[in-house]
Amino acid sequence: MSSSSNRKVAGIRERTDSQAAGWPEKLVEAFRTAHFDILIDPRPVTLSLYGVVPCGTHRLEKRLAVVTGWNPGMSRPDHAVNEQANKRLEARLREDGLRYVPAVGRSPDRSHAEPSFAVFDLDADEARALAEDFGQAAVFCWDGKRAHLEWCRPPQESDLGTNSGA
Repeated sequence: MSSSSNRKVAGIRERTDSQAAGWPEKLVEAFRTAHFDILIDPRPVTLSLYGVVPCGTHRLEKRLAVVTGWNPGMSRPDHAVNEQANKRLEARLREDGLRYVPAVGRSPDRSHAEPSFAVFDLDADEARALAEDFGQAAVFCWDGKRAHLEWCRPPQESDLGTNSGA
């Protein structure tokens, strides 16, 4: 599928590809194919760039962004460091008075997963700023009907390939 038809199917804004410039293609593809499980009652809702993944009985019509403290940018810290980063993120969400629920960003085959938070009522700029504060490459945004990725500042060229986990 060409990237232009991919954008049309996914509802990805045109600038997404240029925003991803500077990030390794493997990381960009991981974000583009990721699923995001929003852990709300009574059943999780799974979102992707292609919309709601058929697995639940209800729709999620609220604006949200999925952000994590895990594996910032090209870094792949150990489990304890990732847990601490997510605790700092959750403390920040509480301090800022933001509404959030637990979420999981994962690969479609579930071979990789990162504990995350679905933060409600953030606009794209606020979501990107929050993700950048925690060193993330991108943040998944959902407007209630369509999804897109907001890419953060790319790493410096000297940072690429260091501790990439690839």
